[in-house]
Amino acid sequence: MTYKIVDFLKAGTIVIHPSIQRRAQYPFDMAAAKRFFSHFVEESFAFGTVIKSITIFDGKEVFPRHSYAVGFMYSQTIEELDGLEQRHDKIPQPVGKLHLECGGTHERVLVRVETMA
Repeated sequence: MTYKIVDFLKAGTIVIHPSIQRRAQYPFDMAAAKRFFSHFVEESFAFGTVIKSITIFDGKEVFPRHSYAVGFMYSQTIEELDGLEQRHDKIPQPVGKLHLECGGTHERVLVRVETMA
């Protein structure tokens, strides 16, 4: 299956983990995330498993310098994952890892995906 980053953004299915939004140095808050993801609206990636949500667990937006975001991809929706967390049930393992980079020495944006084993 081919996925477009913009589709996740429009659907609101990318979540920024609260811990990176509040960190002292280079917080990756919603404003930083919005600026960062604006570089990826035309980007897509192929992945063999259904992806319904992405949780960004690390990121740094300092464009035009090197900026990045790393997240886990899940087959569950954000609502399904939130429901499991609220019930203190075990969160399923992610199906993949998404790594996005831009700026710095990169002339183009980079999108990499890994399957989680």
